[in-house]
Amino acid sequence: MNTRANQGNVLFIILIAIVLFASLTYAVTRTTQTGSNVDTEQNALAVGEVLQYVSSLRTAVAQIIAFQPNFDITTLSFENDLDAGYNNPNCTDGSCKVFDAAGGGLNPHTSPPPGINDGSAYIYSSRNRVEGVGDNSPSGLTTDLILLLPNVTQAACEAFNTSLRLDVSSIPQEEDNTIGTAKYAAGSWPPGGGSYMSFTDDLIVGEKAACFELSSGTYYFYAVIKAN
Repeated sequence: MNTRANQGNVLFIILIAIVLFASLTYAVTRTTQTGSNVDTEQNALAVGEVLQYVSSLRTAVAQIIAFQPNFDITTLSFENDLDAGYNNPNCTDGSCKVFDAAGGGLNPHTSPPPGINDGSAYIYSSRNRVEGVGDNSPSGLTTDLILLLPNVTQAACEAFNTSLRLDVSSIPQEEDNTIGTAKYAAGSWPPGGGSYMSFTDDLIVGEKAACFELSSGTYYFYAVIKAN
């Protein structure tokens, strides 16, 4: 009897162990899934914030141009108190400034949402021609005015393209692995030159906003603020 009792106790202990192990596995799986869902939601919110800022920038620039007949685009200024290097001496009053109540009336954003990239600031640049947008030939005469967000995480990059409803199966690559990142300053909208941004996936040709891989493991988001 003692032997049978001992065997029963051992079997009971084994069953308890199995139940506990199953419960622990379930709990770990649920925690992992919850963490993944939180990351996805955070990326979606951060991407939404950036896209909203893009929309505000486009509206501000369009407002400056629309309210001033014969506006000289070389006077457009992104000068602000938070990020140096955007001073444009061609702009002599607030009416040509994006971040001025007399001009675009927009508050500058220098730091993107936390976690979306490595903390690098936005770049307002006129050193690229985006394939399929404006004068899109490699030897085009003018460039596009774009917003760049450097060093985006891979997850955020995928979230950008999903939010923009781009029909891509993977993150597109920039074919030359090089883009212009100089700040738009001193009326530096060149009549020529700059980098030609072309991509390995034709599905984003002509898109005014997308996220792409510049080089192995380095991702950039771009948005055209004003096409050439």
